[in-house]
Amino acid sequence: SGMCADQSALDSRPSECGSGGSKPSPTPAPVDGSCTKDWGDCINTKCCSGAGFTCYEMDASYAECRSDRCPDKWSCRVLSTAAPTPAPPPRTCSQLCSLAKTDQCGIFADKQACQGGYFTKGNFAVACTWEGCGCVAEASHMLECPNLATLCSSGPEPEPEPKPEPPPPAWVGDKMKMTHYWDCNGQGCDASTLQPWNQAKYISPPGYGPQDPADFGGPLYGEKMWLTGAASDALSQLMGDDDGCCGGDPNDGGVGGCGKCLLVQNPQSMHPDWTAVVMKKNRCPPHSYGCDSGKPHFDVAAPGFDNLQYSTANVCGGRPGTGFDSKDQSATLGSWY
Repeated sequence: SGMCADQSALDSRPSECGSGGSKPSPTPAPVDGSCTKDWGDCINTKCCSGAGFTCYEMDASYAECRSDRCPDKWSCRVLSTAAPTPAPPPRTCSQLCSLAKTDQCGIFADKQACQGGYFTKGNFAVACTWEGCGCVAEASHMLECPNLATLCSSGPEPEPEPKPEPPPPAWVGDKMKMTHYWDCNGQGCDASTLQPWNQAKYISPPGYGPQDPADFGGPLYGEKMWLTGAASDALSQLMGDDDGCCGGDPNDGGVGGCGKCLLVQNPQSMHPDWTAVVMKKNRCPPHSYGCDSGKPHFDVAAPGFDNLQYSTANVCGGRPGTGFDSKDQSATLGSWY
C-alpha cells in the first residue's frame, strides 16, 4: 500500500539554493514560496503568504504583513497585496496524463517546465513542484497509480465527487464574552465606503455609541439599547456574509458579518431582563486581547470605555473630530465593568 512505499526519491530537494551552498541574500523581488508569514516583516519580500494580509510599510527599515488596518503614525505605503494562490497539485491519476513523464524533477530549470512534468517510482507518481530554488517531487502529493500508462491511453478518469462544505461552527447561543472599547478610529466595515480615502476623516462618529431605540421610532424586539462594535472571526462566521447596507472590511479575510446584528442579554447584569441589539461594524482580530480565534466574542463600542493597556489603535485626540482631547480622556471608564 501507499503507506509502506519508499518516499525518499519522491521527496528529494536541494538543501541550499544556488551554487556553493551559501544562503542567498534577501532580494526585494519575492520568488515562489518566499512570501512573509502572517504578522511578519515583509520589507524585503514585499509579499504576504496569508489570505487577506497586506504588506504595510512603517518606515524605510520595516514593513509588516497585517490583516487589520495600518497603525497610526506608520507611512502606510502598501508594498504588496496577498500572494496569489498557487494551482493545487493533481488530485487524480488522470490529471497526470497531460504532463510529461521524467526520470527526475530536478532536471527542470524553470517553473513552467517544472509544472509540466511528473515523476514515477514503481506504482507511485507525483507531479513536479517548483519551490523557488528548484524543481522537486513533493512526497505529500504522491498518488498510487498502478496502471497509469493504460489510463492515459484509454481516456480521462471521472472526476471525484465534490466534498460538501463543512457546516459552520456550532454555537448554542450562550456564554458569549463581551468587552468594551472606544479608540476613536474608523470602523473596519466602513473602510471601503470612505471615498476618496482620507485617513484624517477615518474616525468613529458619535452615533456608533450606545443609542436609545425610543429616540428612533422604538424597539423592534423589546430591546433597551442599540450597540455597535467589533466581532471575533468565529462570531462573524456565525453571522453570515456582509450585509449590503453597511460596507465590508477589506482586511478581515472575508469572514463576513458587517452590518449583521445580534440580540443579546446578560443575566448577570444590573438589569438581567434587558436586551440589546448589537451590530458588527469592526473586526476584533485573533491577535487582539480577548478576541481568541474560535470563540464568539463581541467588543462593544462605548465612548470613554477604552482600555489603553489593550488598545491597539487609539487615535483619540490625534485626529480632528474625535470628541476627545487625548487617549487618556477616552479611557476614563476603561477599567470599570
